[in-house]
Amino acid sequence: MANQYFHQIHPIKIMFVFPGVYPWKISPNGLYYKFHFIAESASILFASFVSGGIDCLFTLYIFQINGHLRDISYRITHTNDKTNHKKMIRECILQHEMLMQCRDIL
Repeated sequence: MANQYFHQIHPIKIMFVFPGVYPWKISPNGLYYKFHFIAESASILFASFVSGGIDCLFTLYIFQINGHLRDISYRITHTNDKTNHKKMIRECILQHEMLMQCRDIL
């Protein structure tokens, strides 16, 4: 629309954010046009927020799973004579099973 104005093209053809055909007549700068323009602009904004948030959340979950696996690795490799090996191995296996269930959910 701004490009048409600067190049002095008249009449200015009003465009929507998403090109489409609707079963009702939409007059330029009318109430239907304003409603459609606001709805389409809001849907783009909300879709970008949701997709960006989900991408960040997935990265956070993977980072947390990686931290738990490093903790398990550290506990297995750094044992001493005072630790109860059977109990420690059992805890590590249970934690690993829980992480695999979380992985399957993701």
